[in-house]
Amino acid sequence: MLSMSMMGQTGPLREIGGYAPVMSGLSGLDSLVGYGAEDLIGLYNPALGDPNGAAHALVLLLAALRRRVTLGAGCWLDVSQVECFMSLMRTPIVIAEAGQVVSVPANSHQHFPVQGTFRAFGTDEWVTVAARGDGERRAIDELVADSGSSSLVEWVSARAAGETEKELLTRGVPCSRVQQFEDVAASDWAAAVSLFRVLDHPHLGPRPLYTVPWHRDGGPSFAADRSSPLLASSTVDVLRGILGCTTEDVEALAEAEVVDIGAKESP
Repeated sequence: MLSMSMMGQTGPLREIGGYAPVMSGLSGLDSLVGYGAEDLIGLYNPALGDPNGAAHALVLLLAALRRRVTLGAGCWLDVSQVECFMSLMRTPIVIAEAGQVVSVPANSHQHFPVQGTFRAFGTDEWVTVAARGDGERRAIDELVADSGSSSLVEWVSARAAGETEKELLTRGVPCSRVQQFEDVAASDWAAAVSLFRVLDHPHLGPRPLYTVPWHRDGGPSFAADRSSPLLASSTVDVLRGILGCTTEDVEALAEAEVVDIGAKESP
């Protein structure tokens, strides 16, 4: 049995409830996410607490199942989602224990000389750049110096995102244009991996239905051949096929507005 709550089943805060943004705030992680120490934004939108807690719980459940096979005994697992969050912050915790101030990474990396997302020339155009060592950093510095720019920020802002991406990749520096979702969906890559299938919806017309993010035996694991059913489209099948109602029973229930039989769809 697994119990997964915000603060666990024991301790003085065990009765506290909340959602993912509360978890990230209580764990201290929100204090590390922002544009700077005076401009924090936290993790409200990503809601990382839910998938993070679920990932920890899944690993524990798999380990418990293995234990049951080995020892023949079950167990009760108590998972605190706030503690799961804290397990992601090993380095900040060590820094704090050493009496030092934990800085907000912002548009940087703890170890890489350069890592961040920078505004490119144009409307809402951005590129993400990373220099993982001195060699990649020197390549960036040479490009910036040769252009007469005073900084990487200035150099990137004077060029189209695609141009910056090409120049840096040519010199072995990891770089990518920040793409809009529509660009990704319309790309050759999306078509090659069968990212979605276009299916007809009775009311909405042709709509993309995205697949699960893995393949099985070299092909898509999920390949729907029709859109999702409409509201009440299966009511008659359930009443007759599962509950054993007669046609007269169904008509009587519908007339009394007990059920909505909707528009019957072809299977």
